[in-house]
Order: sequence, then structure tokens, then C-alpha cells
Amino acid sequence: MEILEISQRPELFEKALQVFWGEWGSEENRAFYEDCMKHSCKTDSDLPRFYIGLQNDEIIGTYALLRNDINSRQDLYPWLACLYVDPAYRGKELGRELLEHGLQEASEKGYKTLYLTTDIDGYYEKYGWTHSGEAYGPGGGSIKVYAKKAVKENSSADKRGSLRSQIRPFTEQDLPIILSHSSQAMSDGTLGEARPSDEKAGLLVQSLLDKGCRYLVAEDGDVFQGWVLIGGGKDSLADRTYGFIYELYVLEPLRGNGLGRKLMEEAIAHLKLEGHTEVRLSVFAGNQAIQLYKKMGFTNRTLSMTCSLK
Repeated sequence: MEILEISQRPELFEKALQVFWGEWGSEENRAFYEDCMKHSCKTDSDLPRFYIGLQNDEIIGTYALLRNDINSRQDLYPWLACLYVDPAYRGKELGRELLEHGLQEASEKGYKTLYLTTDIDGYYEKYGWTHSGEAYGPGGGSIKVYAKKAVKENSSADKRGSLRSQIRPFTEQDLPIILSHSSQAMSDGTLGEARPSDEKAGLLVQSLLDKGCRYLVAEDGDVFQGWVLIGGGKDSLADRTYGFIYELYVLEPLRGNGLGRKLMEEAIAHLKLEGHTEVRLSVFAGNQAIQLYKKMGFTNRTLSMTCSLK
């Protein structure tokens, strides 16, 4: 999922408006959403801002950063509002990705804490948000206020901009979150050519685990960041074994910070300790990860070609 401000994709404004208003508005207040969103694209101020999550130019998620979420806590800001994930894409931790993106955006704008209101129990606590109090709406009803410290670059990255991460062998407790991203990981790895269902992706993962493959996962505290899937293979012609890297995946908001390289280095170290003297991998032509692999010493070994017969 690619997350952008709507001002970056003006041709999608009407679609974005329809999603925001359709999910959060009423028949009477379309003009309210339209006016607010239009002016967010024109203002030099850092707020408000409206964001969309895209998959193949389809809007599958949203959130907004606002000065006030129309409640009594006028002393608090900014507010994260309008968090939404298309039902067809739920169960893949996309809500968490949108929340983390919002925290990063708030941090970059200089805010130390981000707030939201909700009547949902148990969801935001999973991602480190704290129930900090109550707020009241214009009608007098109360609603819970949640808060979380905004992500700070200097708290999650070193001086080079690399994420601060712990990389460790996976446990059974990691499997649900890995499976929730596996379909997207396979889609990213094949440049969108394959997008298996969650069920099929789960079967593919289980078949690799049954063969003895295992994950190394990256995390920062309780924040899951990504994984590398490693195993072994045998070259029947040369009659020798080798280590194999089946999959490398970093959650989209965390890409570009050196985590992919850290995972690769850890994978190679593990395979070397197991006695392998060679490591192989497969990658689709055009995948941006090829540049990383080349920098780490990987070279072309075979070339797979295709010819359409349509």
C-alpha cells in the first residue's frame, strides 16, 4: 500500500472525497468534507491534511490529520481522524500501517503527541495507543480519547537514517502478522503479477515451513518491521547444497532506511553458520531490490525468459 496526501494525486480528488464523505459523512454535509479537503490542498499550514492508501491506484485506506476532531478538547492537537480500510483488504494490518504513517507525519511536522477519539475497545491498544481521557461532542455525549507519542527520527534511526531494529528467529506468535502481509509480499515480489488469496498465501508459507525454511523477523520493541525467509537447496547437476533466500519483505512505511540490507546481512550470516558456502535467490526483473542485491555481491547466475503466446 502506498500512502500519499491527496494533494499529490489531484486526479483522484473526487474519488477520495467520495470515500471520506461516504464513510464518515452524511447526506447533509458533503460540502463540509469537500471544502475542508480542497483547502487542505491549498494551504501553506501543516494542518489539515488528508491521506489515501493506494493499491494499483485503487483507494483502499484513508486517514486525516486535523487541528480538532470537533470535540471539547480544544487544548489538544493534532488529531488523527477518518481511519478507514476497505473491507476487502482488512486483516492485513493496513490499519496499523496507516496509524504508523500518521505518527511519522505528525513527528515530521514537529508534534510530540498524536490524538484520536474512538468508541472501539481493544483495537488501538494493540498498537501502543493509550486511553488518556474523555472528550465531549457538541451534542453532549462523551467519547474516549487516545494518545501516542509521535515517531521521532532520532528515536528510531541512527545518524545515517537506518532504523533501530532487533533481528531474531521467528516464533509461532509471529506467524499471524507474517501471514497477514504474505499476500502483499508476494504481490510486491512479483511486481503485481501474482496476488494470491490469503488462504493460498498461507498454504504456500506452510509448505516452505514444512520443508525446513524459517523466518528471521525485525522489530523495534513491540513494532513489527519485516522479515527474511531462508532455507536450503541442492544443485542436482553440481551435486552441492546452497543457502537460499526465499523472500525479503519490509513494511512499506519503513522502507528506505536500510532495514532490507540488515535483514539480508543477518540471513547470510545465519546461512554461513550453517555451513553454506553459497547463497542464492530469485528476483523479478525490474524489482528495485536488485540494486541492493548487487551491492551485497550477488551476480546473475541464470536468466529466466518468457514469451506470450496470446
